[in-house]
Amino acid sequence: MPVLAVGAAGGYAVASASTIRRVARDVRDVLIKRCGHYPAEEWPAELGVAIQNFLAEPSTPATA
Repeated sequence: MPVLAVGAAGGYAVASASTIRRVARDVRDVLIKRCGHYPAEEWPAELGVAIQNFLAEPSTPATA
């Protein structure tokens, strides 16, 4: 299952994606720049675009 990892530049940044990759194979990551810790509060439009783009991407079949 594809998973979207959203990081905030002033927060965990790319650590969100690396943490999620421990348990998921198909991780797509987005870094919200100019953001402290809470993308949904600080940059809701950019987060919305990231979610829309993620949902529009075709999923990759899982391999065993």
